[in-house]
Parts: sequence; structure tokens; C-alpha cells
Amino acid sequence: MKTLTFAEILQKSHLKEQLISASLNELNIAMKNDPVLEKLVTTPAKDLPIEYQNLVEEVAPNMMHKTLYYLIQRSIEDGLISLFSKSTDGTIEGFVSYLVENDEVTGIKMFSLNPRHKDFTFQEDLENFIKDLLSKYRKVSWTALAKNTANRTYISLIKKYNGECDPPESYKKLSPTTKIRYWIENKQ
Repeated sequence: MKTLTFAEILQKSHLKEQLISASLNELNIAMKNDPVLEKLVTTPAKDLPIEYQNLVEEVAPNMMHKTLYYLIQRSIEDGLISLFSKSTDGTIEGFVSYLVENDEVTGIKMFSLNPRHKDFTFQEDLENFIKDLLSKYRKVSWTALAKNTANRTYISLIKKYNGECDPPESYKKLSPTTKIRYWIENKQ
């Protein structure tokens, strides 16, 4: 399967928000115009709402002193496909990053950058995002800690698309810090 360009991914996206290539310059400008965003991305993870703490703990264990800005910066610098979702008024609403290796998408990280919204992982768009990736790649996988509140959504997605998770036990029965791996394969 052919690896799509960034422009092709954007053109074919069904997400409600527009996806743009993430850049620290764009984030710095947005932070200057939005003190709530600036506070969110520059606050150490240990002082953020639990949903963000879980994300940082999963991505960078023992780094709760790091910020969301650091995670975004590392994603960009490490060469992950890193995107901002922007609302129709141009506000940065969220961030997503992932890696493409051998026709497989791995390590999806997706989180809201708008603390005014109740949904910290913009779950409404997650299914469409995964469907878009599955139309382009053979397999899509991601991980989450057992204590991640989005696990209910992830379980629903893998059931709907005949995906799998490891370990297969209910996430509620696992140690909160157990990392669960989810994946869905394109069966076409």
C-alpha cells in the first residue's frame, strides 16, 4: 500500500476540524493569543487534570514534571507525523501524532488542547480518524494505560472493527499502570 502524503491525508480527512501540520511556531503564536492554552501546555503534567497526567505517564514515564509543550516538541523533533486540529475559527483544538512503519500506523497519541471542552481526547473524531487511517494503511495500533478514561471508547472501537487488545482482560481488572495495546487491521 502506498504511503500517502500529508496533503492527501488532509484532503481525504473526514474529521470535523481541519488538520494542519504541527509546528512550534504556530503553537507559540496561539499561546500568545490564548492564555488558557498557554497555561495548559506549559503546566507540569503533575498539576494537570488526570486525563493529561495519564497521557504523559504513558508516553514519558517518570516525567510528570514535563509539559504538553514538551510532548508536542518531542513528537515533532522525533519525526512523528504531528498534526494540530483547528476549529473553523482557527483555534488550535487538539494534537495528534503517530508513526508510520511498514504500512502500519503505530503509537497514536491524541489529546485536546482546549480545556474548555469536556472531552480531553476529542473522542467524537477518533473513530473517523481511525477509519481514515485504515483506508490508507494495513494496521492501526495505539496504547493506553488501564486507568485511561478513554479505554471504554477504545474497546467499543475494536469491537466495532473486529480489532484486538493485549492484554485481553477487562481494563477495569488490570493494574492502573498496565499498558494496553489496541489494534485494528484493514481486512480488505
